[in-house]
Amino acid sequence: MKINIISVKQLRENFLSFKQRIEKGDRFLLIYRSKPLAEIKPVKEAQSKSSGRQVKNNLKKLDGLVGKVSLGINLSPKKLKQLYEKSY
Repeated sequence: MKINIISVKQLRENFLSFKQRIEKGDRFLLIYRSKPLAEIKPVKEAQSKSSGRQVKNNLKKLDGLVGKVSLGINLSPKKLKQLYEKSY
């Protein structure tokens, strides 16, 4: 499948247009400062039946992390990684 290349600026300025294309199945390689940053693709494409359960389980675990973040715990990248690994 073809991957379209877009910049962060293009995505920001034309988000609704890209959102519609993503919903139709288009994939994008997001570029930031001339370097690849992320691949954007529809969720339904990334999930299979078995990974659907895994996604639900991961969302439950992330809910716990979000609660910790919203409680005002000072999280450095190192602490966030530790919480993430502890949850999984």
